[in-house]
Amino acid sequence: MGNLKLFKSAVIAISFAIPLCGVSQVTNDNEDNVFRVEQQSQKEFVPGEVLVKFKDSSPVLVGRSNGRLKSVSNSKVDQLLKQYGVKDMEKVFPNEKPKAANLRRKAKAPNGQIMIENNLDQIYQIRLEDAENESNLKKLVADLETLDEVAWAEPNYVVYMTGATQTGTSFDSPMGATVKTETAEETICPNPLSNPLYAEQWGIRALNIDKLWNQPIINTKRPIIAILDTGVDISHPDLKDNIWTNELEANGQAGYDDDGDGFVDDIHGWDFVYNYNEMDDNNSHGTHCAGIAAAADNGIGIVGANPKALIMPIKVLDDDGRGDVATLVKGINYAATRGADVISMSLGSSYISKAEIEALENAYMSSVLVAAAGNNGFPIYDFQRGLSYPAAYYCVIGVQSTCDDSGNLSLFSNYDPDGPVYSRCDISLELGRVKDPTAIFGINYECKSPGSSILSTVPGGKYTVFNGTSMSTPLLAGGISALKMVKEYGNNDVLMADLAHLDCNFESMISDEPREPEVFFAGFKVDDDIEGNKSIDGQVDAGETVKMTASLLSGWGNTGENVKMHLEVDAEKAPFVTIENPDLDFGYSLGAYASMAAKEPFIVSFSEDCDNEAQVKFLLTINCNDKSQTVEHYMGVKKMSKISGVIQSDTTLTADKVWYISNDILIPEGVTLTIEPGTK
Repeated sequence: MGNLKLFKSAVIAISFAIPLCGVSQVTNDNEDNVFRVEQQSQKEFVPGEVLVKFKDSSPVLVGRSNGRLKSVSNSKVDQLLKQYGVKDMEKVFPNEKPKAANLRRKAKAPNGQIMIENNLDQIYQIRLEDAENESNLKKLVADLETLDEVAWAEPNYVVYMTGATQTGTSFDSPMGATVKTETAEETICPNPLSNPLYAEQWGIRALNIDKLWNQPIINTKRPIIAILDTGVDISHPDLKDNIWTNELEANGQAGYDDDGDGFVDDIHGWDFVYNYNEMDDNNSHGTHCAGIAAAADNGIGIVGANPKALIMPIKVLDDDGRGDVATLVKGINYAATRGADVISMSLGSSYISKAEIEALENAYMSSVLVAAAGNNGFPIYDFQRGLSYPAAYYCVIGVQSTCDDSGNLSLFSNYDPDGPVYSRCDISLELGRVKDPTAIFGINYECKSPGSSILSTVPGGKYTVFNGTSMSTPLLAGGISALKMVKEYGNNDVLMADLAHLDCNFESMISDEPREPEVFFAGFKVDDDIEGNKSIDGQVDAGETVKMTASLLSGWGNTGENVKMHLEVDAEKAPFVTIENPDLDFGYSLGAYASMAAKEPFIVSFSEDCDNEAQVKFLLTINCNDKSQTVEHYMGVKKMSKISGVIQSDTTLTADKVWYISNDILIPEGVTLTIEPGTK
């Protein structure tokens, strides 16, 4: 990766080949040594494995004989499982108990919706006898979703780490001279220069995380950062004093589940890959991430973004850096329910997983969620190569990689071309990727953080440099945990809005300056369920009157009830359109990172004179606190004629309109029905 120059003094000087920055984020080589999609297995999901959730109203009970699946308590489900050759079925969260509706937690989501805690107890992992039959697996998923008892079903998608494997020569750290300074109040990191490799940690200074270190601590509890990864070398000299400890298990009886959580002797986290309580890291990726986030301020090697934070090691990726959703969600749930303040996930998949969403929504209610955008150098709207979940989910801070102090993106980094708040309005995806930007899955990468030439810990007490959005993620996670020690943030959505708008500059985030409100157009909901319309089908037809309800997204600050909207159309180009109420108050106050639909819809009429497939350009002007913006919105109009019953004479259906067959048609003998080419 680079050259090491060792000097006789206690100071180490390190020269690394820093990956080039540039306008284009696309590179086809792998000189950056990052983990790319092209290096991954072609398998989208674990062969022969399906995840399914049964509705709270239709729980199932699994019966076993000699340790093998015998039957389930629901006959329709049982019949389907036998039809597809299911050999095993077990709960993903065996220790979860269902909660009554009035006992489930609620939280405001970044998209303005109110999230309600998900019951996870009825999520099952199914394993098929014929694991290699992909067609059989996909049919099982489809058939399960037809059952009234099933909330959802999906393949067990594969996830991958998003950073480098070993890229440079690893080396030991010289001991630094301990430097002590007197401060009137306790601070996060008073002695960074006592750590001999600190000078090489450019990322900390690029984000101004070091500006947090001398601020007075107002939240004295040591924050917990969960590292969901390939494991952590908990004996590393720079990490061992900052490893989280489960005190009930540490002070309890060996071989006994002292805290009753279903995990025996989970003193320092849990290995969900091998279902084991010992922590190790045979890859080095997880140990590297742990050091970036929270290496100790101890005069050895490096210092983490928050040296006062505790590292909770959770292994969800195997030694090759590969995992799956079933394993990942167990790790997410473990971290959140054991008090993790920040959950750092340097991993990803390009597929939406409902199991992942439900686990993350629950975790969001108590933890800040941070995940890597991926290393393929493509925009988020390239759904095969540039889109990475969980980073793109609405409740997760998605992290892109920068390569210099100016915040330029690393060539390898996936990126969000329209910024951290707005999502393009023409998104339409397929299997595992269904997406509406105004809905729950609003895709964005909110932050940028250094990920090129990042020095950190690796197993065996050593240090090396990795590249990747994997490195960007724990750096930001550590910074967030430090920020929350010196500044009070009431809600995660406000924190996410600040991160997005202040470019993750932690010095700026300390400030209590008022946040200027910012409003984006998120789309129209069209409702044609109005008496007198030809058909109630959710599309605009000639001769119809429809309701057009605007959704707006507030990226920052609080709008108050000062948002006004004006809708118009080019009368010369679209004389067949009439807007009955062109001026409306939005009707609500929008807080930071909130999205809502307007209180009242615009009422718009389309005359019979319009052409079929006409494209109408609307102009929506949004005014908030005397600042206005105008956005374009295009809407297609169908010209439809209803036809049904007995056709008494020769008839031709022409291509200049859409024909709506509202009921059965009878064509008597001797009568000819002609349909022109191109007719719909």
